[in-house]
Amino acid sequence: MFEVFFVLVLYVFGFILLYGVVRLAVKHGIEDATHARHRTVTPEEVFFPGG
Repeated sequence: MFEVFFVLVLYVFGFILLYGVVRLAVKHGIEDATHARHRTVTPEEVFFPGG
C-alpha cells in the first residue's frame, strides 16, 4: 500500500513540476518575442541581414 501512495505522490508532483516548467518557458518565450519586436534595428542589420 505504501508503494501505491509513493507512486501517486510522485505522479502528482511530477505533473505540478511539468506545469511549472512549461509555464516558465511560455513566459520567457513571450518576453523574448516582445523584446525582439521592440528592439531598434541598426543600419548594419538592414544592409547585412544575418551577419
